[in-house]
Amino acid sequence: MKRTKIKYNNQYYDCVVYLLYPGIEQFNELGAVLKHDYLRKHKQSESNITAQAYRLNDTHAVILIKINDKTVRKSLVFATNRAQYPTVDYVAEINEQAQCLFEEEGIYGYLGIRDTSLLENIVAEVQNSIFLVKIRYQR
Repeated sequence: MKRTKIKYNNQYYDCVVYLLYPGIEQFNELGAVLKHDYLRKHKQSESNITAQAYRLNDTHAVILIKINDKTVRKSLVFATNRAQYPTVDYVAEINEQAQCLFEEEGIYGYLGIRDTSLLENIVAEVQNSIFLVKIRYQR
């Protein structure tokens, strides 16, 4: 399957990334994560690859992954500090609606949720996911 480029403001990008906190330090950290991901997928040597973050404005940046000064991946970053996370109640309500639409057999606990503690853990993990990504790729 051929990957299509994303066009935004007359520029083409390989991907769009959503970042929770706008700031040059966060853009640079994301650049390190994208570089690590590129190295892993393409089995490249780290000696000739760089990641450069260019801030466009308060909420947008471009991250370039380069090999020997040739751009191999161009990522557009949207950043905001106004993220809204799903709550356990909201996810449970969506699940209840899905059960009505798809007519699952059996009815489980609170709004169709069999294990609310598991759902609480999943929602908490989503809310903390920005920190998990940062820790996972630090050396």
